[in-house]
Amino acid sequence: MNEGQILGELRFRAVAGRPVVDILVWLRDALGPQMTYFQFMGYLFKAFEIPVERLRMLELWVGVTPGGRLSDDEIEALLAPLVPRDGSTV
Repeated sequence: MNEGQILGELRFRAVAGRPVVDILVWLRDALGPQMTYFQFMGYLFKAFEIPVERLRMLELWVGVTPGGRLSDDEIEALLAPLVPRDGSTV
């Protein structure tokens, strides 16, 4: 997938009401094992304009960091209010 397709899919999933953790897992899997944290964070910033200080919290999520401290529920609570659900993205 190219960048435009990935951003479109992220936004589509958000508008469809998917939980943030499901969106994050999809992105992680779509980027594959060569994914860097910077790529992961960059796509989320481009798709949803989530503030970088919040995105940095993802480094602590168990979904991207083995032994991470933040659970799925904690990430959901942290990011869900910041993900536009009405398609009003950049």
